[in-house]
Amino acid sequence: MLRLELSSSRMGSFMTCPQKHHYQHALGRVPIKTSEALSFGRLWHRIMEVWWAGGSDSDRLTKSLMVIGSEEIDPYDQAKITVMIAGYTARWGREPIETVAVELPFSVPLVDPETGDKSDTWILCGTIDKIVRKNGKFYIVEHKTSSDDTSAGSDYWRRLAIDTQVSNYYIGAKAVGYDIEGCLYDVVAKPALRPLKATPEDKRKYKAGTKTLYANQRENDETPGEYENRVSESVLESPDSYYVRGEVSRLAEALERARRDVWEIAYTMDVQAEAGMAPRNTKACSQFGRMCEYFDVCSGAAELTDPTRFKNTDYRPSGKVLLDPELGF
Repeated sequence: MLRLELSSSRMGSFMTCPQKHHYQHALGRVPIKTSEALSFGRLWHRIMEVWWAGGSDSDRLTKSLMVIGSEEIDPYDQAKITVMIAGYTARWGREPIETVAVELPFSVPLVDPETGDKSDTWILCGTIDKIVRKNGKFYIVEHKTSSDDTSAGSDYWRRLAIDTQVSNYYIGAKAVGYDIEGCLYDVVAKPALRPLKATPEDKRKYKAGTKTLYANQRENDETPGEYENRVSESVLESPDSYYVRGEVSRLAEALERARRDVWEIAYTMDVQAEAGMAPRNTKACSQFGRMCEYFDVCSGAAELTDPTRFKNTDYRPSGKVLLDPELGF
């Protein structure tokens, strides 16, 4: 029987904007060019895969730098992420944590929490970043990069108390045989420092009788090496503000509420799909300081079929999977 994969990212897309979800998941068309923030996050995710595979701190750092070197990225971004992984290794390298599983996939029946009936349309799926053993107990590890305030007690951490993705990972980990003690949410704050640019010639001011610019002005653009040193100084001054790791727990009652949320989201998706509806959420057209990649399609300024802007996703068409009857669902 064919069912659709219901992941946290798919639910997030639908809840953000049903029309975006329709383009992205139902039609399988995704932007060719991804946002800078998304590209940066994906690269960090790849680095975390090799770092958490184990080895000495030196080995971990060397393998991480090889990943960075294999990417064609802006030299200033390369400088920034090089500092980030060096600081990460210094901060967390000696933590007594054993990696048990990396990029662990799961697929479980989506069940109505009221009746126990299994969905004929969806399965709940995902990929857990890491399963680790700490003090003899199993933990989920979730990696994130963020530009938000990630200090203790901030809204960033308060929101995680009801985060659907974390709840789904608890459910998925249990389904593949792990009794989870908690989720170690591993957050790295992206340095906000930007490369310094040369002062425009018409705005330059020199000290009287000299050719020396005032201290707040520059003759030339900051080089990637200079920028790397400046970012490194900032990280060294306040490492705890850049590398934050907190435990996010889930009691049985919270997981039950999360199951209801997921079931109701899936039900809403079914109803809209059957009615042929995918309303635009115009409140989501601009987020994180940029326009949605599909905005021009929604506004009629571009076509979803434009091969210079969109491509077919590498994901399975419509997210359909053929379930093994031996799994019992």
